Amino acid sequence: MNDYFTYLIELLDKEMATFRLMLAALEAEQKALIDNDVTGLGETVETQKALVQRAATQEQARVKIIQQMAPMLQEDPKTLTLRRLIELADASFAERLSAQREELLNYQDRLRQT
Repeated sequence: MNDYFTYLIELLDKEMATFRLMLAALEAEQKALIDNDVTGLGETVETQKALVQRAATQEQARVKIIQQMAPMLQEDPKTLTLRRLIELADASFAERLSAQREELLNYQDRLRQT
């Protein structure tokens, strides 16, 4: 089970890296709009498209690993959440997952605001 938690933590790290890049791309887009930089705007839009695809792929991988973990934890794969995984995990994993969850929520909020 520890391997599953380790893999999940790695996936979440990759998702956060993608969110950081998305935030930077959105900020670059805003700058291009303000500067009336059509070329820069086109580049940021293409970057955003690629990052959205990457985020979707990463999310699918996260959902898949959680669904694989659910039966081992005697949980319903359709309703097992990251919050519940934190409750079920050993302390070392729970602490890391909790921090990642908070960071992900922060990135999602910042992305919405931007």
